[in-house]
Amino acid sequence: MKKILAIGFALSVLVISGCGEGDNAAPTETKKPATTTTTTTAPNLAEQQTAQAAYSKIVSELVPQWKAIDDQYLASVDSNRRLPWDLLPGFCGARVKVTQRFVELLGNTVWPEQYQALITDLSAKNSLVAELESECAQLAGTETAQMANREQRQAAYTSALDAAIQLREALGLPIKGFGQA
Repeated sequence: MKKILAIGFALSVLVISGCGEGDNAAPTETKKPATTTTTTTAPNLAEQQTAQAAYSKIVSELVPQWKAIDDQYLASVDSNRRLPWDLLPGFCGARVKVTQRFVELLGNTVWPEQYQALITDLSAKNSLVAELESECAQLAGTETAQMANREQRQAAYTSALDAAIQLREALGLPIKGFGQA
């Protein structure tokens, strides 16, 4: 299964300086603007570190649980890295609890405003994953019963992974190797 990784933020500063035309140049008169507005989109370092710590705490609790479930079922995958149909309900039933906990922890954490939209997106995408895992757990373990759900879950997993990568990038966490089996 896919793991969570992160990318670092690069901040840049633009310094604009003016130079005179030379010592003998006539002085030029300049007026300062009546108002100056400064807009910054760079993250506040303290807020970023707080969000990193919160996210890392959540991930450190749940990734080992997801990994244990994946490892339990890994021996049964076929040459296409797919579980047999009859094992899918058990696999999904085990994962749904962890996925629901992930969404719960994201929602119960106070996030800096600059990350709220990314958290909302990640929560929504993982809520869909949990819904599909719950549905999978209730279905019969046959190809006929599971095929549509399996395809929907794979799309939802990919979407949730993309959202996690975006959040990790924003938090300045590494993403190299993230999402690779």
